[in-house]
Amino acid sequence: MMTRVNSEVMSKIISADYCPLCSRVTRPVFQVQGSVPGHFLNVYHCHQCSAHFTAPLRFDYETYDEDLITYYEAHRDYILWRHNLIFDYLGAAFGMECGRFLDIGSGAGYSLEVAAKRGWYVQGVEPGNTLAEYSQKRHNGRVIHGYFSPDISASLQAANPAGYDYLLIDNVLEHISEPVVFMEQALSLLAEQGIALVAIPPVDWLRVLLGRNNWVRAHCRSAQFNLFYDPEQHVNYFSRRAMRRLIEQRLGYTLLPNRFHHSRILENPLARLLRFETGYFFITRSTRKV
Repeated sequence: MMTRVNSEVMSKIISADYCPLCSRVTRPVFQVQGSVPGHFLNVYHCHQCSAHFTAPLRFDYETYDEDLITYYEAHRDYILWRHNLIFDYLGAAFGMECGRFLDIGSGAGYSLEVAAKRGWYVQGVEPGNTLAEYSQKRHNGRVIHGYFSPDISASLQAANPAGYDYLLIDNVLEHISEPVVFMEQALSLLAEQGIALVAIPPVDWLRVLLGRNNWVRAHCRSAQFNLFYDPEQHVNYFSRRAMRRLIEQRLGYTLLPNRFHHSRILENPLARLLRFETGYFFITRSTRKV
């Protein structure tokens, strides 16, 4: 699932000294190798928010997707399987069998395909040129080409004043340099009884421990072990504590206690006992957001 960013947000380079959640002054805890040999980036940690973040230059996601169609088509069955599991869970946990579905960062549109087959009204937002064209053809124009922005948010709200019943932000938030602004705009599109799902790379004690190891960072390019393997694109790393601070304290929504993962490796009693994180976060409106 290709990740996406807000053009207005990414046009601003955040100060590397301030936490993107609480604006608290922080300091670098270590450096990581970037994609260019010899280019290193600082990784910062906010103890108050339990958030790690970097501050790279703007990454151009609009043209980066030229070779991604091949990737999506090669992994089509797996991606469809994953989204079917998610929709099954929405039905079992929340009684959501049909409604209005919005995917911010919809990639090749496979989530929209799953939703449409189940009878949902679908809408996607995709900034990548190639991916947007690909998915627009497959979904009769139900994909907006562009970065998620205040203008796009306003047009979506005008088209669906009641909001969206299921809002998906799938492997997107870790690419957003100003997550408070982005999530405030996104969650404003949530229906009164709707559910938002934010899926991000899991951040727990083990991944942080491994990611802080110099040898792991230098030699491991696997996202399962090296949390900081892609510092130019993954600009923030949010634990559950950080997500709760963002969703509940900053924005006034409710972070639900539901635990879900599509893989049995992370969705089992042992994983819960060891306090491994799944990276899936379910959000709904609270009484302060009406």
